[in-house]
Amino acid sequence: MFELSPQHQNDSVNITTDGKLSFAPSLHYADVFRVSVILRENTSLTQILETTGLLDIEVANVNDPPILLFVHQDGSVSDSRQTHNSTVLFESNLTHYDLGILAIFDFDANDSFMIFETTKCDGQPTNETAVIFQESPGSLVEIEMLDAEYIKTSLHSRVTVTTHTNLTGKLLVHFRVRDRKGAFSHEHVSVAYFLISPCVYGTCEPKHIDGPPLNSTIRSETFEPYRCVCDRGYEGEWCQEEINECETIGCSWMYHCTDKIGAMECTINYGKVLPIAILCSMAFISLAVGSWSFGRKKCLKGICKTKVGVDTFGSQTNLAFDHFEGAATIQTLENKKPVFSYTKEQIFSIGIDDDVRPQYKCSRMNPRFLRGPKEDKV
Repeated sequence: MFELSPQHQNDSVNITTDGKLSFAPSLHYADVFRVSVILRENTSLTQILETTGLLDIEVANVNDPPILLFVHQDGSVSDSRQTHNSTVLFESNLTHYDLGILAIFDFDANDSFMIFETTKCDGQPTNETAVIFQESPGSLVEIEMLDAEYIKTSLHSRVTVTTHTNLTGKLLVHFRVRDRKGAFSHEHVSVAYFLISPCVYGTCEPKHIDGPPLNSTIRSETFEPYRCVCDRGYEGEWCQEEINECETIGCSWMYHCTDKIGAMECTINYGKVLPIAILCSMAFISLAVGSWSFGRKKCLKGICKTKVGVDTFGSQTNLAFDHFEGAATIQTLENKKPVFSYTKEQIFSIGIDDDVRPQYKCSRMNPRFLRGPKEDKV
């Protein structure tokens, strides 16, 4: 009968008593495995014949097909071996769309890859779009998969769809990878819905509460169940017109209005204010001069003596009385220097001739205000 040497107790090799050998190497094992087999034969009850033989099991390395995974924008992963398609939604008012990242793995060392892509719109290939692959660092993608310790080669490529037209509807992007020895991965199809979004400066919302949600694929075909809600400062069916607040609200007449997005700015218009300020100043000055002239004439018609000027020139003294109506009167007192004390209420005159004296009714001067002349010193 046959049996294995004790050294294979923990190995994945087995042999039956009649000599059937089985070997189950670990995943992706490629090497030569040596097996020690013992053959025993019982010739009698007291004698056992035994011999040992060595068998080499060579496990040849075969080319493994690449594994294709698709990493979405939200971080979720689709394995092409299990899930063959994924769905992504885009607003149609863009020119660049980031589909996601292709993550390619292979158990063969130093392998290389070629990515095959086909873009179809309504089931037919289209040239309206271009798919761009840009290699990205693998550290940016965190993927948990079985047998990760056996991976020898990997590649991560970011996928971007560009277009010069306003895309709407459904777009299918087919991906497949081939390695250096011609083995292909499973196909993955990214189904992209480009939702109609005509709102220039606003957002979309359903017209009715029970209408289809914004992320419904219905919006890739029609915008009828939806409407635009304009941002502040815009109006119109598609929120394409800016509101001129200077026309709808405006500033007061002395300010200059500057329209802004959703607001306005009022600044002083000096071209209007300055002439008005000058006219007002001139009017105020004219009014002040007129009031002063009117008050002066009114004062001269009454007894309004407020000042006595005394000037001395040698032995002559001039007394000047102001604000009398008529010719100015200057009387000279020789060799005498009068000294006066006066108040506004006391009005007096000295040596004024009757023919030039104004006809005022003056109260008699109180003698105590006149101290008397003083002799000039020689």
